[in-house]
Amino acid sequence: MIEQVLKDIEELMAREELRQAWKVFVRAWNLETKWNESLWSLGYQIALLSDDKTIMNSFIHGCRLVLEGSPRDAHLLQQLATLCDTMERFDESLPIYRSMLRMRLSAGERRNTEYSMATIFLAIGRLQEARAILSSAIGRIRHERPIFTPYYGLMGEIEGKLGRWREATSWYDKAIRYDPSETSWPRQCATLLEKQGQHAEALRYWDLVLAIPREAIKQAVCDSRRGYWKTGEYMKSQKLAKKHRAICAARAGSRN
Repeated sequence: MIEQVLKDIEELMAREELRQAWKVFVRAWNLETKWNESLWSLGYQIALLSDDKTIMNSFIHGCRLVLEGSPRDAHLLQQLATLCDTMERFDESLPIYRSMLRMRLSAGERRNTEYSMATIFLAIGRLQEARAILSSAIGRIRHERPIFTPYYGLMGEIEGKLGRWREATSWYDKAIRYDPSETSWPRQCATLLEKQGQHAEALRYWDLVLAIPREAIKQAVCDSRRGYWKTGEYMKSQKLAKKHRAICAARAGSRN
């Protein structure tokens, strides 16, 4: 029976009928007498994708109930903290991450936890703490791969907010090198350089944004059901890049 329920939920999610998928999840969860990780994982995905505060609050409540019986479950704690982050309830998520760092985590789990804490510190303006803990997370990376580019991009953002634009540019360059099909890194770097009055340098990064073909974006999408979102972001990036490239070109030219 549970196998059919899982299939039904997945089909509803594929059709982006998330509210209906959530209802099926809740009914199944209330009927299940045993812990089912696959069912719980689908509920977590629904909560994240829904952008519905009622659904997310319900899942957070469910997490807390489950954790009453297993307070040292790092996986469940991560899900709880992530949803609190999504709702910007940082006063709840930060203590959860701190408690996780006191647990016996794998190197990857510890690295991801530190990265999550860095995003919170950045969001609440505690930049030095964000930089310190993200440095620790990056120090745990043994083999650089595209999967780690968010770490480099985040460090670029932190360094930029600290006024260290040269260091920020170096981190953005690293993110671009490992993930050349992502528009975020060159766009963020160009914006930072433009604000610093470095229009000639910013021009180069706007050109990088414009050079990323739509096909590369499509290939980078892991979840085809959400490909429309990536394409929409790509079009906005291209429009923004064209506008700012023209501004930077004019200002850089006026200095020559």
